[in-house]
Amino acid sequence: MLAGLAKSLLLRIAAYALFLGGFWLLYQAFQTNNILPGIGGAAAIPTAMWAMTGFRRRPPPKPQSDTPDKPTQRTQPVANPPANPQPDTPGQGSPMNQPNNNHPAIPYRQALQAVNYHRRQALVVSTSSAQRQWSQISHRRDLDLDLTDCLDRAPAVALGLALAQPRRKILTLDCDATLRTNLSGLATIGESRPQNLIHLVFDDTANPSTNGQPIKEQARLNLPQIALSAGYQQAYHFNQIEELLIGLEQALTQDGPTFILITVHPEPNDAPTPPTPQTSETWPQLRQRLTAPENAPSQPQP
Repeated sequence: MLAGLAKSLLLRIAAYALFLGGFWLLYQAFQTNNILPGIGGAAAIPTAMWAMTGFRRRPPPKPQSDTPDKPTQRTQPVANPPANPQPDTPGQGSPMNQPNNNHPAIPYRQALQAVNYHRRQALVVSTSSAQRQWSQISHRRDLDLDLTDCLDRAPAVALGLALAQPRRKILTLDCDATLRTNLSGLATIGESRPQNLIHLVFDDTANPSTNGQPIKEQARLNLPQIALSAGYQQAYHFNQIEELLIGLEQALTQDGPTFILITVHPEPNDAPTPPTPQTSETWPQLRQRLTAPENAPSQPQP
């Protein structure tokens, strides 16, 4: 390395000397009126300038290393990076975690049976696919309101009932397809902050609303995070039946509003359910039962 620097320095000195020598030859040509020194000086000056600029453009020598040079690797952008890589938390679901196609799912009927087990005296507002199976599972149909003709309004109806019945737990059984059509309802619930409202959303991995076709960018839609941003007090995601049974018991004792996302899949032997009455027929009966003195809860439900 030192030998290369010394060689470069000597060449630079020689170029400067040639440059000065060219001017001296031009001076001698003018003094003696001799053309030969002038030709030599005219040739020496540009040659010296080319040599000096050539040395400046030359890159400095690289230090030698014992290890061979590694090839340059180009970093390629990751296509569709996974959103929310946080792992699921056993025992209490995955708050603020969005569903993943690689995660397990709960059979739809078992998820509804878990809700029915923990409901106690809660009023349940159901809609869409959840309502069709809930009508065959619920053991308190007298406290159920089935929305068959306004599928995307289940959260709004549940909010009205929660504000009108503050001493009673209100559960709304929603699904991901109907919720996507009315996401603004989350903001209304978050602003009203009903402490007795539990909003359950069933995310069906079979995508029945689109005849089995996956919805573009659906995996990036983080419904629990949207609910928390809208003002919900808690948000959970469950995809295992054991976690759901434990988490529901905890969620029903907390002050809401609470958002619960449940990843489900249909069972092959699910039989078609019989048609249910229209909302206009069941609502007057439910209103009459709720206003009866014997049906009013004496104290707030846990």
